[in-house]
Amino acid sequence: LIDDAVLKGATLHCGGKRNKTLAPGQFYMPTVISGITPDMRISKEELFGPVMCIVKVPKDSDEECINLVNDCPFGLGSSVYCGSQKRGLEIGEKIRSGMFTCND
Repeated sequence: LIDDAVLKGATLHCGGKRNKTLAPGQFYMPTVISGITPDMRISKEELFGPVMCIVKVPKDSDEECINLVNDCPFGLGSSVYCGSQKRGLEIGEKIRSGMFTCND
């Protein structure tokens, strides 16, 4: 999923591979990747591992943000980071996920 995203234009900031020093092949390195778009598999498939996907919402639209998040069939957890705690919590009330954090 990471390779697919990078091939489609995402930026890998760190990690992105298995940690070969801990039980070879069984642990994935903490990963941060940005520039995720809806056409990337990583935005639609369930991902297990220490991976943070950063998505920039077009036009900073709250409705577009909610639509992007809710377009994924999975939703164990989600987070919103924004300048206003009130705005973030209002967005969170409309997101379908098991748990939600705002600016945390």
